[in-house]
Amino acid sequence: MSTAAIKTAVISQPHCCPWMGYMKLIAMSDVFVILDNVQFEKRSWQNRNRIKGPNGPVFLTVPVVTRGRYEQKISEVEIDNTQPWGKKHLKTIELNYRRAPHYDAIMNEIGPLLEKQWGFLMEFTISVIRTLSGLLRFEPDFHFASNIAAPGGKNEYLINICKQFDATRYISNDGSAAYLDDALFSAAAVKLEFLNYKHPEYEQLFGEFVPYMSCLDVLMNTGPERARELVLTG
Repeated sequence: MSTAAIKTAVISQPHCCPWMGYMKLIAMSDVFVILDNVQFEKRSWQNRNRIKGPNGPVFLTVPVVTRGRYEQKISEVEIDNTQPWGKKHLKTIELNYRRAPHYDAIMNEIGPLLEKQWGFLMEFTISVIRTLSGLLRFEPDFHFASNIAAPGGKNEYLINICKQFDATRYISNDGSAAYLDDALFSAAAVKLEFLNYKHPEYEQLFGEFVPYMSCLDVLMNTGPERARELVLTG
């Protein structure tokens, strides 16, 4: 967490069962605003992520209703519950992690989320993010952008959200450097920083280390306390 003198905001699109770098952003923030008011993108991290299997990465995808809804916002996306996706994901996780040292403890927390029937994607996503944050002992204030009135273009919009929460520091992924204007943030007395996450290695199942898996991978293999240390060192 940031020091008491500096209030840090992170504003990010939702990731479904996110990777370690996303969790580092959560760890560094006092206020974490989920951009649920932007357009949903098919085949993106918004409704899927990867775990490690014996033959490489395996996607876990939450099926959603998209037919005829080409410009729907993330907050509007409904889950397609005609497919038994929760049971399928539980089985896939079991097949790939049942020999992991911390499988039982992590599944006690994650399993109930996959057994429940959810209506909207964001309901499921925020529940997973909160559960992972709890396991790692990260405790920012979570907010949805759809509940915040903030005018302006890309830079001004982010700055105005920061101001609503009295945040004087804004952290973004390094991929946003192309369109974020440091001069505009400085003029608004908001310090702009980029994460530049360096993925740490840890012991995994199935041989050679593969980075950028869902945070489930590090939790299953190392447990919450070691996973917390690894997330924070990246």
